[in-house]
Amino acid sequence: MRSGQFYSSPRWRALLGYDDDDLRGNISEWMDRVHPDDRVTLQVRIGTHLQDPSQPLELEHRVMHRNGEYRWMLVRAMAVSDDSGQPARMVGSHSDVTSRKNAELQLLHVALHDTLTGLPNRAYFMDCLDAVLKRSRTPYGTRFAVLFIDLDRFKVVNDSLGHGTGDELLIEVAKRLSAVVRPGDMVSRLGGDEFTILLENLASDDSATMVADRLLQSLNEPLQLGGYEVRVGASIGIAFGTAAYLAPGEILRDADTAMYQAKADGRGVYRIFESSMYDAALDTLVLESELSIAVEREQFRLQYQPVVDLLDGHIVGFEAFVRWQHPARGLISPATFMSIAEATGDIVSIGRWVLEQVCRQMALWRHALVNSDQFSVSVNVSPRELWQVDFVPFVSGLLKTHGIRPSQLRLEIPEGAVSRNREETAAVMRNLAGLGIGISIDDYGTGNTMLSAINELSVDTLKIDRSCLVGLTPEGPVHDLVAALVDTARTLHISVVGEGIETSTQEQVLLSLGCTLGQGYYYYAPLEPDEVAGVVAVAPQRTNTTG
Repeated sequence: MRSGQFYSSPRWRALLGYDDDDLRGNISEWMDRVHPDDRVTLQVRIGTHLQDPSQPLELEHRVMHRNGEYRWMLVRAMAVSDDSGQPARMVGSHSDVTSRKNAELQLLHVALHDTLTGLPNRAYFMDCLDAVLKRSRTPYGTRFAVLFIDLDRFKVVNDSLGHGTGDELLIEVAKRLSAVVRPGDMVSRLGGDEFTILLENLASDDSATMVADRLLQSLNEPLQLGGYEVRVGASIGIAFGTAAYLAPGEILRDADTAMYQAKADGRGVYRIFESSMYDAALDTLVLESELSIAVEREQFRLQYQPVVDLLDGHIVGFEAFVRWQHPARGLISPATFMSIAEATGDIVSIGRWVLEQVCRQMALWRHALVNSDQFSVSVNVSPRELWQVDFVPFVSGLLKTHGIRPSQLRLEIPEGAVSRNREETAAVMRNLAGLGIGISIDDYGTGNTMLSAINELSVDTLKIDRSCLVGLTPEGPVHDLVAALVDTARTLHISVVGEGIETSTQEQVLLSLGCTLGQGYYYYAPLEPDEVAGVVAVAPQRTNTTG
């Protein structure tokens, strides 16, 4: 020990590729070949052992082979003391454990990385985030942020082009994310189409938002997948590290919450977490639970808004609107709970309840309304409801059970359902139209459905969304948009209905463009079922024929 001599066996020298004459026999010949990352640990462990020789030294470390590669060695050694009890020398052995260590490292890599993209997985990301969070509480900590990324149109691609193409998309997204971030930033895939990025050493909050902007721009660029040009887009939530966070799961939760806010704000944007978002998310969670109870207890009611002929004001039909009769919050509009119902799947049960109640009500009106057979009732149908395999038989059964003529029921399909799943939607709509049920495209003008797509569907009515009528005047961009929508209906030889009419100007402009059907508060607010008969009795009577 004191002389600094190092005696190696022929076997040890052979393990490292050396002959007997290649080494001079001093301890630096061993220590200098130890990997820099392992050297301090080895020296500390030797020092600890010398202080307490009763515990043998056993340690794995890397030593450089003559060919320049590092080999993993397991050293087992014991200190031998002199007559005074002081350590005089150490004896031990080295074993080459490179094969085992490589296998262990490979298993560790598999355990900590996503097999599809090769990115770090959730476990690895959370370990790194935990380390960064702990370091942030020390003098060496820096400003950091977590970006939570969710692809906006992955499900559409996966469902329409297949899982193989979906996997190709995820691999390409991983490459784009890795190409955009700074050296040292960590990109990981949590699962599905969710990715996270850990940004450290931020000069300011703007540094994180600049990265988010670049990510959105990159992910909005088209991809060539399976012979198709695909745009997927993404929504991003950002949470900045603060002293308030005690665990990595907390900051990841807040980044996730901010991402959902980005989704709610129209997708394709980023949002920075604010505490108010958590309150909103918690309220949504409570509503989800309460909505499930509402479905079980049928805590809903329907109102009916008349659809009128704009030429003479007579009522041609009604649109049914569902309301949630909450026991504590009162009457809740569908704008508040329908997106939740769509996400949880409760929309299917609610939609079927609505259809059954409408058919029951139409059967009652058969005796209560004058010329009841001249009225139709429109019901909004969600994509998730429409794509149920038994939807058409279910509707057909309701009509037969309640004795309703199919032409008296109209189903309003949102424009988004057409653009998202065109072939399946078209097949269902053809089957419904084959029964004699009227089909409308609802919220028309808010999507990007092409004329050719509508022409393939069994549609007899387009309903212009209320948002398209805001600011409608005899001239200007809004006028031109509505004129184009009406022209589309005319080209297809189908009816067109203006929704959300609130002023006489809107009515007159629609009439001048050739739209002769409409609904809105300018005529009638949604009515309770027992109010309908009285309104119909005093409403203007038919004086013309509409098409």
